[in-house]
Amino acid sequence: VFTNIARISDQKNQELLIDVFKRLNDESVNAILLIIGGIRHKHIYNKIKMKATKNVFFLGELDNATDYLFVSDFFCLSSLWEGMPISLIESFSIGCIPICTPAGGINNMLSNDKNGYITDDFTIDSYYKAVISCINLKTKKIRNLKISCNQSFDKEYSILICSTSYQKYFQKILNNANIT
Repeated sequence: VFTNIARISDQKNQELLIDVFKRLNDESVNAILLIIGGIRHKHIYNKIKMKATKNVFFLGELDNATDYLFVSDFFCLSSLWEGMPISLIESFSIGCIPICTPAGGINNMLSNDKNGYITDDFTIDSYYKAVISCINLKTKKIRNLKISCNQSFDKEYSILICSTSYQKYFQKILNNANIT
């Protein structure tokens, strides 16, 4: 089970995922894609909905989208540009292995084969290869990747880490202003 949590828009590039999962379907690979997110661009939604095969499910905008990562094997993000995606941080916190395109800040968050996978580029072939390699992972490797995702969250993105960073930053400002 692969899950994409992102609004349907040009930026999020779900058409790439639709093309990859069409190829998987055509090859009788047993994999499904859940797409969770609101429709920001109706013309894009209509286009990808028409292209989607029986292994792709559009769930719409959900209040409990992150819950789906608990029952997913992989988190998919196919964005053309990004900052630091909250959905990627959420996947780390749950231990859901991400497969992402090399957009923006994602390159600073993921290390191939350590806490997820970054495709070589934004092409169907590149994303397809990443998905197939993930499908073929051994159980022990999957377990280690999940642990690594959790560790990435704990070391870099947890609320404790975030609040400590803000506290240090504000203390530095106060020290530089000679305010106590």
